[in-house]
Amino acid sequence: ACVLCVDDEAWFGSVLWALDAFAWLVFSAVFFGILRNPRVYGADETILMDDPELCALRRKLIVDAAETLHKHRLIRFNSRTQRLDPTNLGRMACRYYVDYETASLFRQDVELGVDEDRVILRLLGLAKEFASLKVRDDEESELSNLRRSAICRVPIVGDFDAPEAKVQTLVQAALAQAPIKAFSLCADSNYVQANIGRLCRALFVTSLSQGDASSAEKILEWTKAVERGLWPTSHVLMHFCNPNCFDPDVQKRRQPYVPRANEHPGKQNRLVLREGMVSRLEKHQFALGRLRDLGASEIASLVASKADGQDVALAIRMVPDLELDVNVQARAWTL
Repeated sequence: ACVLCVDDEAWFGSVLWALDAFAWLVFSAVFFGILRNPRVYGADETILMDDPELCALRRKLIVDAAETLHKHRLIRFNSRTQRLDPTNLGRMACRYYVDYETASLFRQDVELGVDEDRVILRLLGLAKEFASLKVRDDEESELSNLRRSAICRVPIVGDFDAPEAKVQTLVQAALAQAPIKAFSLCADSNYVQANIGRLCRALFVTSLSQGDASSAEKILEWTKAVERGLWPTSHVLMHFCNPNCFDPDVQKRRQPYVPRANEHPGKQNRLVLREGMVSRLEKHQFALGRLRDLGASEIASLVASKADGQDVALAIRMVPDLELDVNVQARAWTL
């Protein structure tokens, strides 16, 4: 807790020196936690009698926290001058509320290269935030069935009994909208879905700061996928199957779209496509570019429904088409 507090305050600029952190710690929840239970922080109960203000313990906690953050490159700590300076990695960890061990893990793996789907999922599963997701006895059979089915498109990396394998399975099950029966597994799935988007954003920012464009692009695809509940390779029209996928509320984003009570059946205010029909287009590899060249009647023959063909033609016109014109020249072209 002290490590996270020091990182946050160093990022905000309210703590620039170890002496400032030493004085600031008195007003934090960590100090009151020490007063209540000193043993948790490595102190004896008699320390309150010898040092009521806990000066020695506070100084030790601050220095240890600063050295830990410096080791993981979240701050720069000068042991001689006792100065604390934030780093880009520390700013990322504070912005997305990422554990310092997770931030260090992201930095190390991004430096080695993260350009495969299985590597990205494994790295997210190794996050410290998911370390408590143990595989229970009543979950093994259901997790095994999920891995053997077509739900898991990306191979699971690592030990199946480890938390990272469980996280990889639950992420893919959420993207496939697979039903989960075990109550404890449902709770863990909700926890993973609530935190995976934040960790993906943190991993994306870390990759972007390293200057690895290819890895950053791949991670950004997975970030948008887990936030919208769709596979990165899903057809773009799949967004029209559940318009809630763009809702800012994470919980509402995963709920199916339900028309309002005042809407007439069949005349909804929002265009909603049938998932089975879009899956058919995706199966036959009809990309958006090919569908743009077809008319409503031709699309209707593909989906075997005149009404669906008209809806698809309307949805295609709603998808923005971005055209870029790039001119590249040397920076010193005038010399």
